[in-house]
Amino acid sequence: MKKYGSCLVSVLCATALILSVGLRDAAAAGSKIGKEGTSFSVGLEFNTFTYKEVDDDGSTFMKESGSLIGLNGTFTAWLSDQFVLKAFGSFASGDLKYEGGIQTSSGAMIPLELDTPNTIYNLLGTAGVKIPGEQFDFTPYAGLAWRLLIDELPSQYGYTREQTYIYLPVGCQVSFMTGSDWGIEARAEYDVFLSGENYSHGAALGGGITMQQDKGAGYSIAVAFNSPEFAFGQGGTASVTIEPFIQIWDIDKSKETDGFLEPKNDSSMYGLRGMLRF
Repeated sequence: MKKYGSCLVSVLCATALILSVGLRDAAAAGSKIGKEGTSFSVGLEFNTFTYKEVDDDGSTFMKESGSLIGLNGTFTAWLSDQFVLKAFGSFASGDLKYEGGIQTSSGAMIPLELDTPNTIYNLLGTAGVKIPGEQFDFTPYAGLAWRLLIDELPSQYGYTREQTYIYLPVGCQVSFMTGSDWGIEARAEYDVFLSGENYSHGAALGGGITMQQDKGAGYSIAVAFNSPEFAFGQGGTASVTIEPFIQIWDIDKSKETDGFLEPKNDSSMYGLRGMLRF
């Protein structure tokens, strides 16, 4: 992670800007996104998730991959035309295909391939400031977030891994309206890894082991397409949001605890969210 610096935030912001410019041909000039008030959205998400553990030389010795499905919700509060607070929460779960091996107490490696239940929780809060433009609005933001991965390995040598990250999301969003009154929000984010903990427990480990992780980083890109508002309920309005997204994590190996450590691991999530915004 040493080769990644603060300049990565600028690169990701430029990525969001390029995404918006590429879509801007259909945009109407002079649009402004955001107004005082609050909104709430809730919906489903579907994604393909891959988790790999790698040696120091970069070779993969364990891999889990498959599809997850879950729910998400977002609360947005515009304190003024410029200042916005946002809270986001999600969870997704499903069975992944495990390809790797189990090390016995004698040190022998037993090849193993099976389905493993996985669940991922995310909680995130950010504050941003909108910078209006002639054809798009630019909103840099920062906040604090928590992520929990629960990975169950159901075998006689299996165990459960609970992997927790605390991180600082720093990113930017470019927003504009199209000629058909659809809104587009292109977002790029660099996740500064603050701390991590890996708690592995089960009969195969003789109890529980906690390993600290303190180096890593995450990255994400998303493009949200927001429909025009329509009548919903008794005098209310709503809109639909479709959001493809990518989320990447690159975490260094943990500190050693009682002879155990969590290897360097990489994970990627490619997904689609569908939400109803009120």
